[in-house]
Amino acid sequence: MQKIVLLCCCLFFCTQLNAQSAVNATGGSATSAGGSVSISIGIPDFENGSTTGGYVTLGVQHPYVSSAGAIYGFHSGSTFSIILLCAGDTTLLIDSSAGGIWSSRNTAIATIGSTTGVVTGVAAGTDTISYTLYGSVATKIITINALPAVSAITGIDSVCVGNYDTLSNATSGGIWSSMYSYATIGSTGIVTGVSVGLDTISYAVTNTCGTTYSLFPLNVLSALACGTLNIYNKGIYNDIFVFPNPNNGVFTIYLPPSSNVYSVSIIDLYGKEIYSNEINNNNLALLQNVNISHVAGGSYLVKIRNGSTAFRQKVVVF
Repeated sequence: MQKIVLLCCCLFFCTQLNAQSAVNATGGSATSAGGSVSISIGIPDFENGSTTGGYVTLGVQHPYVSSAGAIYGFHSGSTFSIILLCAGDTTLLIDSSAGGIWSSRNTAIATIGSTTGVVTGVAAGTDTISYTLYGSVATKIITINALPAVSAITGIDSVCVGNYDTLSNATSGGIWSSMYSYATIGSTGIVTGVSVGLDTISYAVTNTCGTTYSLFPLNVLSALACGTLNIYNKGIYNDIFVFPNPNNGVFTIYLPPSSNVYSVSIIDLYGKEIYSNEINNNNLALLQNVNISHVAGGSYLVKIRNGSTAFRQKVVVF
């Protein structure tokens, strides 16, 4: 009877494989259903006075004799039936039956701790996670997403103060912004120079995993520098203007594209013409430099005629 008690204890704490080995060694049999094991083992039946052997049937509740159940995951954006992760994220998978081993079919997409069930996204794609318990296997397909890929910003890298141009990005759905406010940019990529300086234009694309930024350095130039470098954007310079004003007698006149000849003259307060010039800009935007630094400080009138269009502006020389 003591041997039977010892055998019962062994069967309770040993694995199903050990119990099966004991059955095989004694010529008995074992069957299981759920967590219950029924074992018939060939041992002497000392309780009834037999020394030649017989078969004793034992019923044992074995806590580890089970099968893999459904796999569940807990992560933002996931449901029990769909596991969604971002590359670099981790989450915990669980199975309704404890004691099994976890594995990943494609570790280039996701990895998982064999005993912890902690899965880590590696790269975008789908992977199959398996949970194995005594030959029973449960699987779950997981999806790994990545941060959005964003193309490089294209377009001219300089814009004149007051002018505009258009920047582009082949990736749709992004948001344009200016980091330092030397320029402004609209939702369609039209960038306008505001003040002289080096700005950075950003194009941001967002998905469930986060935001990716494409950055573009933009040099905002003065109108004078643009004329020197022959940089002319798609002008909002549709009008003639004079800058700087006031000035020390040296200033610039912006002349928009025209097929007509510009006639420029400067008149003092007494009506005397102190400067005149005929300018043909060949239908191109032009920055015309003027030097009247030899005159006394005061107010002067700039008169410009272009075909039927006349322009007048007062300038102050100090």
